[in-house]
This record gives sequence, structure tokens and C-alpha cells, in this order.
Amino acid sequence: MGSEPHRIYLFGEFRLDANRRLLNRTNSGEVVELTPKALELLICLVQHAGTVLEKQTLLDSVWPHVIVEENNLTRAISALRSALGEEPKDHRYIATIPGRGYRFVANVAEVSGHGTDPQLQSRLKWKHGIVIAGMGLIVVMILLSEFFDTENPKTAVELKITRSMLLSASNGSD
Repeated sequence: MGSEPHRIYLFGEFRLDANRRLLNRTNSGEVVELTPKALELLICLVQHAGTVLEKQTLLDSVWPHVIVEENNLTRAISALRSALGEEPKDHRYIATIPGRGYRFVANVAEVSGHGTDPQLQSRLKWKHGIVIAGMGLIVVMILLSEFFDTENPKTAVELKITRSMLLSASNGSD
């Protein structure tokens, strides 16, 4: 699994992380709760967006080596539609193809890579920059306070110890 590309799909207001088995709303990051089988069904539909998937194909994919009734598939599709915010007769994401199966009809963008999510990487770089700037500010403050308070030998020793601890911590954080 370590060498497997990280599969992330974006559609509508959702972000589906197929590897971590998570569905989030892109605007708030809120996790959309789904049963494991409903999530497997969503992943299957999204990975074959635009293609009609026969009911038996979906049953075999989501419930492999298990005999289940078509009713299980119908209930999982209903749960998905509800979680995605679809109203009856509203088929923004999942269309029923009478007598055949289902098709995922929303536009899907796939973001692939080895664990990379551009939005997440951007946020982490921004936070890392703030931490570095904050540490730099602390070091400057310590140096300035040492410069202005050298008359008290105890304070000067404490500041030198603190400064050396900060410098060793900042060297170890790279």
C-alpha cells in the first residue's frame, strides 16, 4: 500500500479520499459519515464516472464472495444520495438506469500522487513558515534582552542556556 498512488477524487462540493476511505465537504472539511459498504459503492461509482455499472457488477464489487439481494444495493444507493444531499428526482451525482444499474453523472477530477494533496501541502507550508518566523522572533528577542541585561550575571547565564536550547531545537527541526 505504501507504493500505491494516493487516489483523491473531487466532485461537486465533495472530496473523496479512496485510500483513507474518507468523504469530506470541500468547503468546510466536514467528514460525511457513510457505512463502509456505501463508501465502497461510492468509490466504485466515482472511479467509473460516466459509465453505466450493471447492478450485478456493483454487487460483486461491493459485496465480493457474499450472496446479497438487490435490495442491499438499493438501500446503499439511497444512503449515498441522502449523504450527498440529493433530493428525490434530483440526480446531480447518481443516475438510475432502469433495468440496468447506476451511473455517476457528476464531473470528477482525480488528484493522484503519493500522498499529496495540493491544498493540504499549501496549508502545511504556510504553517511551517509561521513556526520558523516565530522561532526567529524568539531568538531575536533573546539576543536583544541579553544585550540589554548583561549586568545581572544570573540572567545572562539563563539567557545563554535558553539561546543554546533554542538554537539546537531549530537545528534539529529541519
